[in-house]
Amino acid sequence: MPVIALITDFGTLSPYVGLMKGEMLKHHKDLTIVDLTHGIHPQSILEGAFLLGKSIDYFPKNSIFIAVIDPDVGTKRPAVFFKALDQHFVGPNNGLFSEFIHNVDKKEFYEVSTPRLSEYGPISSTFHGRDVFSRVASLFLEDKRDFLKPSTQKLVYIPKYHAQTIGLKTIGLIAHIDSFGNLITNIPYTDKHAHTGKKPIATLENHIITLNVKTYANASSCFPFFLTSSFGTLEIAFKGKSAQAFFDVTIGTKVELLYE
Repeated sequence: MPVIALITDFGTLSPYVGLMKGEMLKHHKDLTIVDLTHGIHPQSILEGAFLLGKSIDYFPKNSIFIAVIDPDVGTKRPAVFFKALDQHFVGPNNGLFSEFIHNVDKKEFYEVSTPRLSEYGPISSTFHGRDVFSRVASLFLEDKRDFLKPSTQKLVYIPKYHAQTIGLKTIGLIAHIDSFGNLITNIPYTDKHAHTGKKPIATLENHIITLNVKTYANASSCFPFFLTSSFGTLEIAFKGKSAQAFFDVTIGTKVELLYE
């Protein structure tokens, strides 16, 4: 039985995640369900796309990822089910799959017919996480796919989702803020990206950050710094403090990495 991975912006104070799990477990009691995260900032499609895209390599092949960051739930925005990079995905077509949009198997890209899906049970206009996406995953595991229709539409791509490099400068944005207040960007940054003889400098709005360290322990508690995040991207942090609070920034804030 494939692993089911959930990523939502529901938080932990509501029953929504539990109801999604219940919908699936009543059909498949032996399911392995992993809570990738339910801490996506409310309605942040960008953050959801980033964390989903950076996580799929750590799961077994043929896992099913249910992604529910869905500000337009109940509207005509399509629900999709597809295969990419040896994994399956179900969620709203609103940009959540921007990280790997070019790796989708077009032969296995489907739109969900909600009228057909409603034959298996009622569908709330405000809770597609339970009544559409979880149900799709459950029925797929039963080899019931009459509600899936081949789609000719394209997956929605978040504009400027990927960082852009021009010469020695890369322009990106904050894609995730963790519980420590560390600012994880979408700018690729590892030793492979270093320029011989050039010093890396990060800029965040009007702030210039020059302290580059390998680990948090190597940093000073007096100055903000940057390093390589666990996602292989540029991360801006502050030892013992919240970089988010210090800089007063949010997801989507512009960040630049340049070499001098």
